[in-house]
Amino acid sequence: MPLNISGQCKSSADKLYLSQVRAKLSTFSGFGGPQEVTCGGNALKFYASVRLNIKRVGSILKGEETIGSQVSVKIVKNKLAPPFRTAEFELVFGKGICRESELISLGVNHKFISKMGNAYYGMNGQTFLGKEALKQHLADDITAREDLIMKLREKLIHDGANKDAATAERTVNGNHIEEVVSSDSTDDETAAAA
Repeated sequence: MPLNISGQCKSSADKLYLSQVRAKLSTFSGFGGPQEVTCGGNALKFYASVRLNIKRVGSILKGEETIGSQVSVKIVKNKLAPPFRTAEFELVFGKGICRESELISLGVNHKFISKMGNAYYGMNGQTFLGKEALKQHLADDITAREDLIMKLREKLIHDGANKDAATAERTVNGNHIEEVVSSDSTDDETAAAA
């Protein structure tokens, strides 16, 4: 691998290595030893700048047909940014990452879309039975989708700028207490912390 670096730097290209992870059989009840092993050895673990652990969490079904997968991605190693973050999204076969599903989950987290029970969603005075109906509505109605995107951008950018710019101060019994709120938290988590 180090021999390939000079050619890679001259062409300013990125390399992507895929490695399969298998369960290690020689561990004794898993006391402190690694539970998983890669087929090619440990060289990629030490050499890589960014390592992602991608796992299939579930399936997306339409009737009895599987049309996609729910995927969980964990950043295992990152020399360029903070590691150990996770992301979960829906990966639809033939299309890629489902944008409407991401908009729905962000809208529910930031209270632009209300979730009523397990199956009903409400947005702009309309009620939808199931997540698929709301996805279809967002895919068909471009103005509703763009409106939701703009609301989410304003909320995320405005909140991120306020939280990153300064820490909130509050006074308890005459003492100043500084409170730092992470930009990854939602309104519910912030209210629960206060």
